[in-house]
Amino acid sequence: MTPDDEPPEPASPAPALRPEADAPTEPSVDPHNPHDGLFRRIFADPDHAGSLLRAILPSTFVHNADWSTLTLLSGAFVDPSLRQSASDLLFSVEVDGALTLVQLLIEHQSTPHPHMAWRVLGYQMRASERWLARRKHAGPLPIVIPVVVYCGERPWNAPLDLDALYGPLDALGPLTRCAPRTSYLLDDLTALSPAALVARGLPAAGTLALWALRSVARRDAPSTVRHVAHLFDELLRTRSGADAVSTILRYLAAALRDEDRPLLDDTLAQLSPPSKEHSMRTIADTYRDEGRVEGRAEGRVEGRAEGRAEGRVEGRADTLLKQLALKFGPLDESTRARVSSATLDELDRFTERVLFASTLDDVLS
Repeated sequence: MTPDDEPPEPASPAPALRPEADAPTEPSVDPHNPHDGLFRRIFADPDHAGSLLRAILPSTFVHNADWSTLTLLSGAFVDPSLRQSASDLLFSVEVDGALTLVQLLIEHQSTPHPHMAWRVLGYQMRASERWLARRKHAGPLPIVIPVVVYCGERPWNAPLDLDALYGPLDALGPLTRCAPRTSYLLDDLTALSPAALVARGLPAAGTLALWALRSVARRDAPSTVRHVAHLFDELLRTRSGADAVSTILRYLAAALRDEDRPLLDDTLAQLSPPSKEHSMRTIADTYRDEGRVEGRAEGRVEGRAEGRAEGRVEGRADTLLKQLALKFGPLDESTRARVSSATLDELDRFTERVLFASTLDDVLS
């Protein structure tokens, strides 16, 4: 069965407006596309998505919508070739008894896309086509409302409607009605300060996710974390908060470039002791996983048992060096040499000690 051949919705006394929700996502972040992983992990939850949408959509819509009906619909409508720079989630919600689809899109590229309105039209068409394909009866098309959340280095300056992309239309007279038209709502995170994000009153996970997306694009997490540090503590006190915090931290570790990793150290240093301890464990696990991947990759290239063993040692040493720098600050050459020359057994022992040691000597003795 293909994704487009999903079983029909069950009958109900009211019109079957809402397909079944997608299964919950796992608390993980794809290192090859961390932005999409964070976005889907947090905002596939209708509670988080609803809070964000209520902060963005016009007050009349917010008042008239029955938010208890907000449901995540299956499927992605962004072209596969664009998945590295854009992600989407499609929801249905009832407004005065009629169905409306709200497409929550996130753009995570450094600069605004000048033809975003044209791309949005394509997304709307795909969502409508999927809607029609799943129904055997004719009926009114739902309106698809696109909401673009942008996190980039520069403020958004692309047109918000398709009309602005056309040339002069006056000479066409009434034929201008033949030109496709659409527009989208924009939530430009570059225009919001961290304090303004917090003031929206979203659940802690949603606010922290938006802060993380914004901070990675602007590389300013150390100077802004003070505004959201209390939300880490708040989130850790909730039932599933530890998983959400881990997801956000894994995103930061995966999305920051190697030369920007010190930004993560400076950020974690400002958290409360409980949040800092949880964060260090999560980052350590992330770096350890990266070391395993590097080791396996090198082993495959070498094609020999010796190559795999060497890859494991080098990957484990690199992971330990990152952990030590995260906890104790910049490392001198003698420490780097000690770790680089350690055996696999020594590296295992050092790694076990690093989270609880007070000094470098306690780890490497």
